[in-house]
Amino acid sequence: MPILNPVNDADKVCEAVSNCALCTICGVLDKGNYTSCTKALRSNFPKNWAPPSTVDEMLGAYWEGEQQRPPASNGRETLDHQVNGLHLVLSRIKTGGAEVIVDQIGSSDQPLALDDARTLMEACPSGTRFAYMIGRWEVLFGPGQITAAHWLTAELNDDGLKFIDYQMDVMEKNRRKVSRLQNVRPSRLNAPQITDGPMRAFGEPPDPETDVAVVISYTRVDG
Repeated sequence: MPILNPVNDADKVCEAVSNCALCTICGVLDKGNYTSCTKALRSNFPKNWAPPSTVDEMLGAYWEGEQQRPPASNGRETLDHQVNGLHLVLSRIKTGGAEVIVDQIGSSDQPLALDDARTLMEACPSGTRFAYMIGRWEVLFGPGQITAAHWLTAELNDDGLKFIDYQMDVMEKNRRKVSRLQNVRPSRLNAPQITDGPMRAFGEPPDPETDVAVVISYTRVDG
């Protein structure tokens, strides 16, 4: 995908390790980087702008503003509002004037098993891109909820389904700090990570016994 490098050009390390959703938007739209994505969101949602210091809640704030909903009151609501916000952004910001169909598969309350998510994604038209959230399903008190959520870009093409972690494309000055914080080699942070299956943040392997997925598909419409 010919998008700008580095995609994860966050100036602050705290943003660089928490901006996976915005890096994923760059991958789905096939353009930009964290900085340009943030500017585009501010332009499209001027009345509901959330400062970059709250990058993990930024997308939810846009959705809350558009829907005139109160801010999330707990982690469960925060994640649900983030999913809704990412869906809203992909529906609002289009590339090249093409019409797109944006659908959601699963939800933060009713996520999919990883294998089920893959089956449904592979049934989509070739060329479909996805914002893919992987997380750990935990039942603590009351209903279950997703924890440690992480966003990836995925694409279905003639070579099959590929997953791309654009958050791992970190600007050079931050690579050593991020590598120490996330326990990953600096050399792995100089380009997007492309894999055949979903991975957790910064290359941690998934756990098929506990991990679940929520998927937002982005399909260009010919003509």
